[in-house]
Amino acid sequence: MLVSIFRIILLTISGYLYYLFIFKDMNSIPTILEVSLILSLVVVIIFNRAKSNKRFEEQSNIDNINNMPQDQFVLYVTEMYKRLGYNVNLPSEAEKKYCDLIMFHRRGKICLKCFNHEIDLSKVDLAAFTKQNEEFKRTKFMIIANSFCDEELKKTLFAKKIEVFDKDFLNKVIMQFQDNHDKKRSFLKFTKSHNDNIIPGDEKSIIDKDPF
Repeated sequence: MLVSIFRIILLTISGYLYYLFIFKDMNSIPTILEVSLILSLVVVIIFNRAKSNKRFEEQSNIDNINNMPQDQFVLYVTEMYKRLGYNVNLPSEAEKKYCDLIMFHRRGKICLKCFNHEIDLSKVDLAAFTKQNEEFKRTKFMIIANSFCDEELKKTLFAKKIEVFDKDFLNKVIMQFQDNHDKKRSFLKFTKSHNDNIIPGDEKSIIDKDPF
């Protein structure tokens, strides 16, 4: 959805620039060259975006995620949360001591700690993470782990205002991404073979909602 909106905005800007600089003055060669350059950049941006989406879809497989090293897993989580509507940044040198990603959403700042492999969170030293959580009351702290977490531990950490999203959450997000992608492809094929104005159902999903 966000990708489609992004493309519409780019195409709208391109059309406006075409009208402003070319259609109104067809004899302006320098302007034509400038706008041609802008249009070329827009095409490159859209192409790179499509390539990024394809790469993300290929990686959105739990078997691939299981084999990811920590740095690649963090990059995957970055792309995942961007597609969920978050603004994601790398942490500062000071923030790297206790988190892997800094995210911003309508609810404010979020510090995210990532664990890319099967791990018992009850045996992980979260002292630095917990300490920062106590000091920064307005910052939300979350953990995303490629492992299943005991419900009692989730409750214990939640009492400390730390939310845990485990492998079950990853599986649900991946399945929803794939389901939405398959529905989109099926819909495009259907509309191509049947010249009808059909609007897909506005189904609620984990992607449409704010899961946090």
